[in-house]
Amino acid sequence: MAELMALLLTFLKAIGKYRWYAVIITWVVAVIGWIVVYQLPNDYQASARVYVDTQSILKPLMSGMTTMPNVEQQVMFMRRTLISRPNVERVLRMVDLDIKALTPKEHESR
Repeated sequence: MAELMALLLTFLKAIGKYRWYAVIITWVVAVIGWIVVYQLPNDYQASARVYVDTQSILKPLMSGMTTMPNVEQQVMFMRRTLISRPNVERVLRMVDLDIKALTPKEHESR
């Protein structure tokens, strides 16, 4: 136990001897880090990919039609449905983007 205390005391003396070097190095690293973080752009991007089974959703809706539209027409129909105004407004409310808009014109621009 005495050897452990002696070793610990030796380390503490060594730390005390070089503490100003450690303080200076710490400040230099912190300032460089602040500069790097400050220069990072405030640009955030997100993307999403939606996979839709058009047959399960569109088949009941289009059951009265004589011919089923081709796949491109089905995808366009789903795209218009997903990006419709009510759905986009619901997303705006969910992520609280409508709170920042004070006027109807600002609400439209978001």
